[in-house]
Amino acid sequence: MIIWTEKNQMVRIADKVLCNMCGEEIKAHIEVPGQFEFAILRASWGYGSQHDTQKFQLEICEDCIYRRLLPVLKILPETTESI
Repeated sequence: MIIWTEKNQMVRIADKVLCNMCGEEIKAHIEVPGQFEFAILRASWGYGSQHDTQKFQLEICEDCIYRRLLPVLKILPETTESI
C-alpha cells in the first residue's frame, strides 16, 4: 500500500510504502531517498471471471517475496540480472 501526499493537482509524492503481506513499512533506500525496494503485483480480472471488472495492486517487501511467496510457488519465476 502506497501512502501519498498530494503536492498539487499534477504531483503526488509517496510518503511511505507498506507491505500488503506483512504490514511493515518498507524503508526508503539509504543512498537514494524516496526510492523504495518492493515488488508490485497487479491484477485485472476479465470477462467470465468471478471477479469480473475488479482491479487491485499489491506492494510486497523483498523479505516477503523471498521468505513467504516464492517458497509456496509450484513454478518459480525466471530470474535475470540487470546491470
